[in-house]
Amino acid sequence: MITEAASEDSWGNRIVSFFTVGEFTQLFSRQNMLALLIFAFMTGFAARKAGDKGQPFRVFIASGYEVMKELLLLIMKLAPIGLGAYFAYQVATLGPQLFGFYAKPLGLYYVAGIVYFFVFFSLYAFMADGQNGIRSFWKNAVYPTLTALSTCSSFATMPANLQAASKIGIPNSIANLVIPIGTTLHKNGSSMSSIIKIYVAFLIIGKDFFDPANLLLALGITVFVSIVAGGIPNGGYIGEMLMISVYKLPQEAIPAVMIIGTLVDPLATVLNAVGDIVAAMFVNRFVKV
Repeated sequence: MITEAASEDSWGNRIVSFFTVGEFTQLFSRQNMLALLIFAFMTGFAARKAGDKGQPFRVFIASGYEVMKELLLLIMKLAPIGLGAYFAYQVATLGPQLFGFYAKPLGLYYVAGIVYFFVFFSLYAFMADGQNGIRSFWKNAVYPTLTALSTCSSFATMPANLQAASKIGIPNSIANLVIPIGTTLHKNGSSMSSIIKIYVAFLIIGKDFFDPANLLLALGITVFVSIVAGGIPNGGYIGEMLMISVYKLPQEAIPAVMIIGTLVDPLATVLNAVGDIVAAMFVNRFVKV
């Protein structure tokens, strides 16, 4: 009984720690990403609600965003050097074991992703418009697919998606609503990659990924990460940091998770972006305008 109570208390404290911090300064720790996101959302909502009186603050936030974006771009120009050095060190110390370590989750992701891309997207297109839906989808999905592969950006693929939707015959009133929303919220590729990243992180720290509590938490994180992951290239880094903070993973797991995220990003973007087209087809199947 004492053990169960302690376990429940520990789990309850863990849930509370996901959303709250003891001190304001702790918001800016990588271990409290979820609390920071909630604080940022509430601050943005309050700034909009303040109306004209909040205009100076909104200008300040917008200006700060531009400054931090430029700072991040400067850092990211050097980031590949550091990441490459880390990977070189791993190769030198672990050798062939490293490739086996990354090859298994990568192979699993790419096999599952490619099967999902061809089989399930065809199924969704068939459910939307029968055989004609399959033909029209694959006839017009080539350009968005190549765009997603080359840019690794859902936002950059959105114009190609809108063009493909128009050729398929989806009304603009549906395509112009579903595809932009899907670009932000419909992240099936990111959801799949999130599970792989969590699995890799658990391998590194030697924890049991298949524990029921860890699996349920992983599913919850995956849904949330698929929303917060940006449409920009490698925007999933925010989600990765959130995942690491929720699981309280050590810093050693960060580079490995980022490497996996970079390697799966092309296919993840394809699933994220091109999936918006079949989503629009599906909506068009049930909503007539």
